[in-house]
Order: sequence, then C-alpha cells, then structure tokens
Amino acid sequence: MKAHPQLEARIRIGARLRALREEHRLTQQDIADKTGIASQTVSKIESGKWSFGFDLLEVYAKVFDMKIDVK
Repeated sequence: MKAHPQLEARIRIGARLRALREEHRLTQQDIADKTGIASQTVSKIESGKWSFGFDLLEVYAKVFDMKIDVK
C-alpha cells in the first residue's frame, strides 16, 4: 500500500532539511537553539513524523540563509 501524498511530502522535506543541517555541520540541538523549536521536534520533522506548515519552513530558511521557492 502506498503512503498518503502528504506523508510522502513530509518525509521528503524532512530528509532535505536533515541534509541541509548536515551540510552545514549543525546538530539537531544547534537547529533547536537557532529556531526555538525543541530538539525532539526537530528530530520528528526530519523523520517525517511531524506535520508542519509554511511558517516552519520560513524559520528553517532563515537558519540556512535561503529563500523558499514554490513552483
């Protein structure tokens, strides 16, 4: 059985956020400290277990000095 499209998107986005964090050599605690998001929540976001909205993506974008491009 195939996963729900929203779950698949959460997993893909979480994996991308984890990759960005690792590329910048940051820990989950570093992200928590920079964003005010609990480190446990950062872990859930990266594993696709936490539903989040655009506001959270904006917070992450600021950490990585990036813009969000919605196509």
